[in-house]
Amino acid sequence: MEYLLQRWEEGEHAATALEFAALHERLHADLMAHARKPGTREEFGEDRVVPAADALLRLAFARLTKPGVVVLNAALLSVVDGYIQEIGMAERDDVDLAGYLGVAAAKHSALMAAACELGALAAGASRNQADHLRRFGDDIGLARKHVDDVLALHDDLVDGCRGLPLVAAAAGAGDGRTWCEQQAELLLARGLGHLRQAGPVEADELAGFARTVATGRCAAVVPPQPAGR
Repeated sequence: MEYLLQRWEEGEHAATALEFAALHERLHADLMAHARKPGTREEFGEDRVVPAADALLRLAFARLTKPGVVVLNAALLSVVDGYIQEIGMAERDDVDLAGYLGVAAAKHSALMAAACELGALAAGASRNQADHLRRFGDDIGLARKHVDDVLALHDDLVDGCRGLPLVAAAAGAGDGRTWCEQQAELLLARGLGHLRQAGPVEADELAGFARTVATGRCAAVVPPQPAGR
């Protein structure tokens, strides 16, 4: 019983830490996107948003053991690196599709991968299981980014942003939307392969969650039909 309580506590701390870290990243993302759309900067002011984000990060690290701090720190450094690359790319016209995919992976997969790894370790998984679950999270995070950009395609066209569908089309990948949807399916399949190799008891539940947050959102919406037809 004591062992189970310890695992429960570690899992709760890991989940809380990841939530704080995700909110920290979201606040900084809002600050960087303020030129395109309103966010927390306009609502509260930069002098309040930045300290709030820093406080969330301190709270996140305070809830983790040293190994967990290392995992989360590596994920956040990846996110920062993605933003730095993105800023540099905004001033260039010669960035290829691989460059955009690298930024997408750095910014949108790292925290998901860290969440899966920390959750696995908190539950008592082996190092091999945790590695597979980290790769599962990494693939699902990138699949979700492809789908996010597909769903944002109309807004990107209006705002002049370079989402993955537009970049893929410009790179000669054909229909950028279809390409992104196919990539999301491939990433989901690879991620589910890692999930099966990890072999958690909740594999079916996690697989369903992965499909929901990734490719499930691209499913065609059938409008309601009038009664009697």
